[in-house]
Amino acid sequence: MKIGRFSVRRTFVVAGLLAVALGVWAAPAVIHEQRLLQARRLLETHNAKRALELLQTVEKHANCKKTQFLLARANRQLGRLDDVRKHLDAAEEMGYSPAAIELEKWLTQAQSGHVSSVLPQLREYLATSNTDVQEVCEALVNGYLRNYRFEEAAHWLEAWEGDFPQEAQPHFCRGALWQHFDRLPDALKEFQRAVELEPGRTDVRLELGRVLAGLHQYDRAVLQLQRCLEDDPQNSDVLAALAGCFLLQGELERPRKMYRQLLTRNPKDFSALWGLGQLALSDGNCQEAIDWLEKALNQQPRNQSVHHTLATALQACGRPEEAKVHHAFVEEATQALARVRLLVEQVQKQPDSLEPRYEIGVTLLQYASASDGIAWLYSALEIDPQHSKTHQALAEYYQQHGNPKLAERHARLAAGSPVPASND
Repeated sequence: MKIGRFSVRRTFVVAGLLAVALGVWAAPAVIHEQRLLQARRLLETHNAKRALELLQTVEKHANCKKTQFLLARANRQLGRLDDVRKHLDAAEEMGYSPAAIELEKWLTQAQSGHVSSVLPQLREYLATSNTDVQEVCEALVNGYLRNYRFEEAAHWLEAWEGDFPQEAQPHFCRGALWQHFDRLPDALKEFQRAVELEPGRTDVRLELGRVLAGLHQYDRAVLQLQRCLEDDPQNSDVLAALAGCFLLQGELERPRKMYRQLLTRNPKDFSALWGLGQLALSDGNCQEAIDWLEKALNQQPRNQSVHHTLATALQACGRPEEAKVHHAFVEEATQALARVRLLVEQVQKQPDSLEPRYEIGVTLLQYASASDGIAWLYSALEIDPQHSKTHQALAEYYQQHGNPKLAERHARLAAGSPVPASND
């Protein structure tokens, strides 16, 4: 399948050249346009984090319709879909291109997992336009992955790569897919290819380092992560990954220093709390280890590794009854997640299977990742929007986690009652 006949070669028109000739009064307008141009280029090279930071600065000093539109796109690329609409609404009120805003709304719908509702529009767009083609492909891939529809995601990845063989992003997305399934050798190949195509991508190099660490190739992982840190010294994810590598290599002082540095940036940094707990336990300081690990567990209550290490620390401190609670959770979670792996295989073979998606969702909510559990439940609603058990599970989750509006909405849907129109 070919997406389009032409590769996208976006062009940029820097406004204000005439104003420059008129003198210093025009300088702010020129600087404004240059910053917007820079932000757009950052978005095209998948550096949405820096683009967002730049655009937020621009918004404070010289807001305009183009700034609002680019803010919407940056937030969408970062997956902050709740923030997209307010910026699109602002851009629309200021008079930005209706066609561009409509496309961005379609892309947001697709990326959020509601692919079926906008697929006809996006197919028609691809057939008639040769701009923003890669944005469309990526949104579709992400949407299908969000719904755990792996065959459709792979289909669009192949089409995307076929039309843009020198682009790194299709390889990055495919690498992330293999990483999710713990197919690390396959992920390694994709991330290596992505780095070859775009050596300056810190996000790609970070994932390459993580995969190398997962394959126990720590020296190679450290080289990649150190390069990331040189390019982006303030990147906490890179610092945490590098500290983890050193810890797995048996070092103590370097990771300890790095984890302390992370805590100065964010006192609730999970990687730092978890790492310092492991270090304290290795030092024989079981009570200190318990203190760190309990804080880490507050951040990720379902993390099996933390439960296991905390149980070890409690046992070492002579508190066996408390340790039993955490050992029991690990045992239950291990059995439940083994069942999840079988259900995922069933979904791969039968993508429209509803009950497995529901069961995966509720199991992950209880024993693994809340965000993954929610995503699986919403993927079930893509198949059957009226599935009462899924709505009930979502209602209970949102009620327990302080979102009464969504809890009420899903409770009404679980009961078959009508609800007002909502964007949630």
